[in-house]
Amino acid sequence: EIRIQAEDMILDGSYKTETVKGASGKEVISLKGGGNEDVGTAYTRFKGASGKYDIKIGYYDESDGVGKLELSKGKKKAQQKIASFDLDQSLGSNLPNEKTFTTRTISGVDLMRGERISLTGYENGSPKTAEHARVDYIEFVPSGGAEPPVDTPIEPPVDEPDGMPGELPE
Repeated sequence: EIRIQAEDMILDGSYKTETVKGASGKEVISLKGGGNEDVGTAYTRFKGASGKYDIKIGYYDESDGVGKLELSKGKKKAQQKIASFDLDQSLGSNLPNEKTFTTRTISGVDLMRGERISLTGYENGSPKTAEHARVDYIEFVPSGGAEPPVDTPIEPPVDEPDGMPGELPE
């Protein structure tokens, strides 16, 4: 399995890192503290072997609004939505803590090595009192439990300009 801490992804829009004591790595990505109804995207390149994966998202679903998360893959201007779900559970707290931490698994997703993976969060509420679409991590587990082949370096896609580490093509 491959786990990527959300705070290690490239952040765009209103997403920023926030310290949360119980989070793995002690940080999450969050829309807290910006404007009303903020939107942010975190993205990375898939570094595993091409194949079919179950994607597990670790996030906080507080009881102070109904935020939303969307998982997509592919180029920025031609993304394919994999999943979209509301953060609408009543887990007993309006804070990011052990009560409100939960996971969502999207099964059987075909991924290509080097493919862009995007997670977009939609805040519901005001900057101080809202569902801030907090995400701890995203995990990729080969479907059926099969081990992926040994990693090899990712070659930049033909459409990616050289000399821009960390940036993804439009």
